[in-house]
This record gives sequence, C-alpha cells and structure tokens, in this order.
Amino acid sequence: MKTINDYLDELAEGCACLVDDQSVAGRLVVADVEIDWLQKQLRRPGWLGFVGTVMRPGVTYFARWLELHWFPPGTERNKLLELYYVRWTGQLWTLIMFPGAGVPVEVGLAEAGLRASEKGRPVAVKRNQMTVVLNAIRPDQIDEVKKIEGWMNVEVFPLEGAKVLENLPGDKVYKDMWGAAREGLDRVMRELPLKGLPERN
Repeated sequence: MKTINDYLDELAEGCACLVDDQSVAGRLVVADVEIDWLQKQLRRPGWLGFVGTVMRPGVTYFARWLELHWFPPGTERNKLLELYYVRWTGQLWTLIMFPGAGVPVEVGLAEAGLRASEKGRPVAVKRNQMTVVLNAIRPDQIDEVKKIEGWMNVEVFPLEGAKVLENLPGDKVYKDMWGAAREGLDRVMRELPLKGLPERN
C-alpha cells in the first residue's frame, strides 16, 4: 500500500517535469536540504520569496510566468530563479525565490489569479483526525487559533519571510478545489507551453 510520502514523491517528480531541461529543472529540490539553509536563502538582500501548495491553482503558472518572462531558459538569468518543494503537513509546498529588482511581480500574480499575503505564515491545525491549513495567519493571531475549541497540534510553517500565495476571493478553488487545480494545470500547458522536455521512461 502506498503511503502519503509515496504520493508526494510522485507529485514532486511530476512537478520537476513541468520545467524544461534547460531551465530550473537542474536546481529543483524536494527539500531534503536543511530548513535553516532555506531560511538563510530567503533573507538574501533584494531577493523575494513566495510559498504556496503545489495544488493551489496559479502557483505553477506564476513560477512558469516568471521563468518565461524574466528568467528565460538558456540564459544566465535563469540561474537566479530558484524553486524548492517542501513537504509540510502531508502536502507539497512550492517555494519560489528570485532577485526582485525590476520584476513586475503584481503583473505575474494577476495573470496567475493570485495575491501575495505578507500578513503571516501558513498554520496547520488538527481537528477530528483531519489537518486543516489556514493559509496566512499573523503571529499575533496564532495564540487565538490555539484557543479554538477542538483544534489541536497547531503547527506554524517552518520558513519565515516568504509571501503566502492565495487565490483571489470568489475563485473557483473555494467551491471545487480539485476541478480548479486540474483547470490550473491545463492552463499552464495551454498558455505557457513547455519545450525540450526530456523523454520519460
């Protein structure tokens, strides 16, 4: 029987194939790197960091948009776009980092149907054997979350300083998460075509 980690490994392998062989694929990491190291990378002067679940519609689109428009494959600039996949609370999270000077981030976010919240970090809570992730909770709200009756094991996302990617209010994701996720991946393949993908066995 497959475990959740087996599924996450397969998902990570699939994500690595969403970029072409001349681009960030060589630097994709399903984070077995130390969280402390990633935290230092997030603190580099002039660099921006964004985080969102792999399944959130728009996250992959935003990463690919950045690559095609501002960090083109086959150029030296491409080496400045860094993607990491971090396992947390049974989900795979995309961490996107790049030097922000001159990059019109708001344009890319709008095209991806996202907004970036700077107000906090994702927080996971257990309730009735189910883990619920609250997307962006401010530090001053965490104690309030811990007091909610029936919520246990409050866990805060281990990295600080990355802006949390969220879908816009009214997005389909809030009514049909899986349908919206499928449509989001279809949109990436349709609008931001991938070239030079290595053959898979």
